[in-house]
Amino acid sequence: MKKLLCAFLALCFLYIPAFAEETQLIFHGDWDEIEKTTYQREMADLFYSTYPRLYARWGTDNTPTTIYYKADKEDHKNVAYSYANRVVVSVDYANKEPLDLGFFSHELTHCVQGYSGKLVYGGDAWWTENMANYGGFRYYHWADASHLEPEPTDFRNWIDWEYAPYGNCQWFFAYMDDQYPTHLDENGSLHYGLIDSVHHLILSNTGEELDDDPYDPETPINKVVYSITGYESFEALRIRFADDLESGLWTFQGFSNYKDNFLTENLPGVKNPDYPSYDQVIPKIGAASSVGEVPKGTNLLKGAKISGASGFVNESETPGMLVDGNFLTKWCSTPESIDDKTHLTDGAKQWIQLDLGEEKAFNTYTIVNTRYTEPYYGNMVSWKLLTSIDGQNWTLIDNQEFCDKDIATFDVGDQSARYLLLKMHDPDNGERGTIRLYEMMLFYSQR
Repeated sequence: MKKLLCAFLALCFLYIPAFAEETQLIFHGDWDEIEKTTYQREMADLFYSTYPRLYARWGTDNTPTTIYYKADKEDHKNVAYSYANRVVVSVDYANKEPLDLGFFSHELTHCVQGYSGKLVYGGDAWWTENMANYGGFRYYHWADASHLEPEPTDFRNWIDWEYAPYGNCQWFFAYMDDQYPTHLDENGSLHYGLIDSVHHLILSNTGEELDDDPYDPETPINKVVYSITGYESFEALRIRFADDLESGLWTFQGFSNYKDNFLTENLPGVKNPDYPSYDQVIPKIGAASSVGEVPKGTNLLKGAKISGASGFVNESETPGMLVDGNFLTKWCSTPESIDDKTHLTDGAKQWIQLDLGEEKAFNTYTIVNTRYTEPYYGNMVSWKLLTSIDGQNWTLIDNQEFCDKDIATFDVGDQSARYLLLKMHDPDNGERGTIRLYEMMLFYSQR
């Protein structure tokens, strides 16, 4: 293994670009069983914008340029899986979650990795799966703002993922690419950064399978970590990552200024990423203050039209119950009942959109929370409230990050809007992600 490590490190300073001039996606199987008529086209769009970038960065002469994509109506237990140059998606999953396309970018990263027989896969398998998460995170989701999916915005969720195979590790990968990037020196020579060095070490392995143990400083992978970062293992580096987050020394602002972007830009026939910024996608605003009692006067939300919602459990707990004026009826939606993910971005787990019928002025809103009636469940404690005149362009007016009140009214200042969008980031105080809201009210209160 020492010979392997030394030989690999000698290659780290050679510029060996890997890029397929042409990549191809071939569909086969039961695609006619998928109900969404645009599903196949959307998958093709994802492939031709994402796979060339993955190939350009991590591919070699042995990386497949043609991917065979099968829809399988007989697979009732998987979302999707990949092997060699083949990806399989369950028809059941495609019909149940037609808005979820990002899993394909994860599987495409596996196709580029080519780790079979080179890296131990089993147990935590943290590197293989989380690098695949990062491939989709960087080259699909954060390449275009329209592709973003729910992400926890509280950085404490970015720190300790216990090296789970499908953990919240993509932020750590973004940190590694920022702090230890692949780059060109003044002579135009390529120097592999940390992620690319580990990747190419694995690919160059012709002996026994490497171990991705993040704690053991004696493994070849952790020796690469040490040679590049000065930290003895991935775990030691993760602790530094956590410290940098908590102290504000590192923040994620999107990928626009990453030094390794040259690897995946200006590819023939591939549009360059838009590089949405974190602040652009996830606006910052403080929490509105609670003002005590429910205001007297007209509730502007009573009888409002529901113009969209993440879902609902049954006909007795529909979204309309949220604005019917009755504190004993509720809107309830579980993770399983979600059928519309339109606004499930920036970490939101449930959402509802309300139409006042016309633009109205208001300055306070009231939430009648879960424990007002059901003390054995958790309250909604973290949420965002946004407003819009046209239902397309939204302004954030309140960002409650931990408000565990059974009933509360919030002063948001003078506002004017026709549409309200409530996005629940913690719908049930850290439980399952189920929203149980009994009423929402809107007032224009005299001060």
